[in-house]
Amino acid sequence: MGSTRGGGVTWNVYKKSSFVRLSNVSLAYTIPAAIVQKWKIGSLKFYFNVVNAAVFSKWNYFDPEYHGSDNNSNITPTPVTYNFGLNLTL
Repeated sequence: MGSTRGGGVTWNVYKKSSFVRLSNVSLAYTIPAAIVQKWKIGSLKFYFNVVNAAVFSKWNYFDPEYHGSDNNSNITPTPVTYNFGLNLTL
């Protein structure tokens, strides 16, 4: 589909953009009470979280949800965030 804008011709390209996004993954493990009592602590829990873990798409190096300007030459990927830690009660 072509159109004139300011004397030039611009083209809008539409491509099928089906995708699957794995946006939030959380894992946690609580050490059983029988074990932590031997260590003389109340409870111990480990956790791990990933935000924006993955995008599965036919588009290479492109986020299908990106809504940028007409000049897409400076597209940066969506950042992936990792969180990990532990909860300890005495």
